Amino acid sequence: MNSIQKNRVKDQIFKYWGIFCTAIGLVLWPDLFETRDVYMYVDDGAQTLIDESRDPNCKIATDIDVDEFSRRLMDLYMKQDYKR
Repeated sequence: MNSIQKNRVKDQIFKYWGIFCTAIGLVLWPDLFETRDVYMYVDDGAQTLIDESRDPNCKIATDIDVDEFSRRLMDLYMKQDYKR
């Protein structure tokens, strides 16, 4: 899979799984994500911006191992006990 195809898959994963599954995945499996420390803030127009000149105040995910994330997430779904 080339880089354009991988980016399309990542976009689809985020749209399909949504921000909540992705955020939970980052907590459960940090090894699947590339992250970096940045200074992030919200401006007066409600846009989230990064200021590279300031000391970091948070960590953001910049990449994800799409195949492994999907496999682990589906594994969790398949092991759910719906009878509880």
